[in-house]
Amino acid sequence: MSNVKMFNNQITSLITELINYFNDNKMKILKEKILLVNSANPTLIIRLFFNNVYKFKDNIMKKEEDFFLKQLTQDKLTDVYSSNKELADNNNINIIDVINLKDYWTTLHNEDKETIWKYFQVLIILTEKWALQNINTT
Repeated sequence: MSNVKMFNNQITSLITELINYFNDNKMKILKEKILLVNSANPTLIIRLFFNNVYKFKDNIMKKEEDFFLKQLTQDKLTDVYSSNKELADNNNINIIDVINLKDYWTTLHNEDKETIWKYFQVLIILTEKWALQNINTT
């Protein structure tokens, strides 16, 4: 299985977990959009993740809660979204919704937080593997 396919499976599973935790309609819609986009352009989501989330690799790998609570302020998320042409061109897919957990993070049990961290860490590793293979050839 390719890194892209594993990444797409993982991000879909993460969103499913988030839906189960929060019952958030935005997440439900995002999941459907990601599934649709993956069928047409399987590398789009991993590229968006690489361009917008991968830079937080150290925070994610160290499980720094400030990543969700402070570092990802709405201003920073808006700046990422508005300054990124690829996100603007694909405004129906808002990867930011996946990482904007500030309002929910403090309500989660520790085991649920750990599950989310593991998803993000796997996504980082898969993105890194994909980037090493593709970043100079795309």
